[in-house]
Amino acid sequence: GSRHRQSRPERIVIAPPGKLGIIIKQSVEGCMIHNVKPNSPMKGLLFGEDLILSLNGEDISGYSAHQLTILIAKHVGEQRRFVVVSMGHDDAR
Repeated sequence: GSRHRQSRPERIVIAPPGKLGIIIKQSVEGCMIHNVKPNSPMKGLLFGEDLILSLNGEDISGYSAHQLTILIAKHVGEQRRFVVVSMGHDDAR
């Protein structure tokens, strides 16, 4: 179907050190951005329904949302590199 992620462009998002203000949820596809808080440094870079494919080059497809949250927090003092793909329906923008 059209929701197949192979047809969707991956985005590389660099997160600055510090708290990111993102909420991660578990979905059938894997760990997904649930929402981005208004004061988050990731506002406009990460969006709800973004599926997270990797963090710092590490494939996180087998991770639970809880495990990924812990991993992100573990690297709080440094830049983090996310690879994400949008699973949302708003591809027209």
